[in-house]
Amino acid sequence: MTYFFFFNGVEERADSSHTSLREKKKVKVCDMKTTSITILFWPLFILLLSDKSQTSKTEVKCNFTAKNYALIPANINKDVTILDLSYNKITLNVTDTTVLQTYFLLTELYLIENNVIILHNNSFGKLSNLEILNICRNSIHIIQQGAFMGLNKLKQLYLCQNKILQLNPDIFVPLKNLILLSLQGNLISYFDVPLLSHLEFITLYENPWNCSCSLLSLQNWLNTSNVTLENENITMCNYPDILKHYNIKTVPYKAECYSKFPSLITIDLYNHFQSISNSTLHSSFNNITRNSGRSATLI
Repeated sequence: MTYFFFFNGVEERADSSHTSLREKKKVKVCDMKTTSITILFWPLFILLLSDKSQTSKTEVKCNFTAKNYALIPANINKDVTILDLSYNKITLNVTDTTVLQTYFLLTELYLIENNVIILHNNSFGKLSNLEILNICRNSIHIIQQGAFMGLNKLKQLYLCQNKILQLNPDIFVPLKNLILLSLQGNLISYFDVPLLSHLEFITLYENPWNCSCSLLSLQNWLNTSNVTLENENITMCNYPDILKHYNIKTVPYKAECYSKFPSLITIDLYNHFQSISNSTLHSSFNNITRNSGRSATLI
């Protein structure tokens, strides 16, 4: 009896150079070729039981680095969980994103050093199992607001060494479980505080930081949150010249900066007292309404 299935061997692997948060697992290496294997004297139910018992333990890794691909291949094993398409010429155009969404079991995707310029809305919308996304060393300069929609399980996002000038913090809103954000080596001079409640690590060095008053809110966040700024000692101010020897966490700000950009504590206190004031006003209004109703009844 002859069976046809994707198979190219099994290997043992610990952490790769791409990740730091993954346990040692069995990895099945895939390719785009089918192999015919003749099996003798093995009942079918034993094969099925064996395959079922290993499904939850086996990752399917497909490595297509440096293949000169201009498009994401459409005939990769649909069970792929780790896909490396680094060092190609992929642009993540509409055709690419359509094909990419068919690999919905992906947990890791690597697109290092391709030709990506724009991250369009819903580029990864159906990859709800994705935990690691690495798009470093491309030419990304535009990230549309809905680019990361659907990535609810994403834990690590690498956007390093691109051409990003600015980032709208709203693009990170869908990333409810993001732990690590890498933005080093871009063209970012100002960065508003991202809305990432679970973030633990952020990398921001090799950006031309403008350490004027506008960076105060970011500094406050870095100094008061639980987020670790990786390579803090080399995350330096680029402007003004007088502050170039400071890193962005320690640059001293004059009093006028605090008057222009109130601290997070001041904002929190304002919101707190505002809510108390609104509650008191609402209560007073209800009392007046009830008293007016009673007076009308008596008349």
